Formats: sequence, C-alpha cells, structure tokens
Amino acid sequence: VSIKFATLVWLPILIGIIIQQRLLYGFIGSRLALVPFARLRSAGSRLSERIINWLQRLVVWIPFSASILAFIPLLTARSQLFHPWYLTWSLIWLPFMKMTLWTKVLLVFSFSSLLRYLPWMYYGGYSDQVFLYQQLMTWVLPGLFLLWGMSKSLQRMRQSRLLVWLQGERKE
Repeated sequence: VSIKFATLVWLPILIGIIIQQRLLYGFIGSRLALVPFARLRSAGSRLSERIINWLQRLVVWIPFSASILAFIPLLTARSQLFHPWYLTWSLIWLPFMKMTLWTKVLLVFSFSSLLRYLPWMYYGGYSDQVFLYQQLMTWVLPGLFLLWGMSKSLQRMRQSRLLVWLQGERKE
C-alpha cells in the first residue's frame, strides 16, 4: 500500500478471506484447528452443510472480485496515462478464476494496452493526437469484445430459457 495506493482496493478481499478462514477452520492460539462447522458437518447438520458450501463457493468469487477491484483504479481520471504493466494487478488473478468472459476481456485488454505504444512510435513523441489514439487503442477493443461477449451470453441465456420452455410444453 505504501508503494501503490491502488492496492487498497484489496482490503475488502483480505477481510473476506480472513473471515472465511476463521469460519471454516478457526484459530486456537497459533495452531490451526477445526471448529464447530467441521464437527457439525460430520454429524450431518443441514445448516452447517449450507454454510460450508457457501464459504467454499466464495473461494471462486474471491479472485474474480480481487481482479475487478484491482482494475477499478485504471478507470479513474488520474490514470488516463496508465502503463500496461498496471494490468498485472488484475492479471495475477487469472490462474485462479473461472469467469471466462472477464478473463478473456483482461487478456484482450493486455493486448490492446500493448498496442497503445504504436501511435507514439509512429509519430515519434507525445501530442494530443497521440494521446487520443492511445486511448482509443486501449479502451475500444476491450469494450467491443466485452459487448460482444455479453451479447453472446444473453443469446445463450435466451436459448436455454426457450429450450426449458419448449421442454415444458412437450411434457404437457
């Protein structure tokens, strides 16, 4: 945090991980020990099963949330001239994520951020025109990709709903 203030956005994630670990495992002194949830699980408690399943599903969302939160500072006016390596804040979570659309958008963002140097090399320095071209190269390609991915997802959702509806009609 003392080097880059953008890492402050991970504070909620850190708190969430600590709470999740405390609830799942608990800490007794300096030794890690299983607490009532694990004991209740062995006894077959329905409530404890739901809580443990919810906490385990949370593990999938933690890297996704951390990646999104690390990306937010790049959207501020102050980071209009961000460097492509700032994307590493979000990219480091890719191996842990299962959210395919977001991972693809991040990869497209990484590629488009690499292309942002082309106008600078072509014109031989910075000017207002170069700044505009850099912004377009950085943001338009991932934005279009995101819109395309979202439209595909909506189309799949509509098709699956239609399929469920059609199957319901056939049963009647």
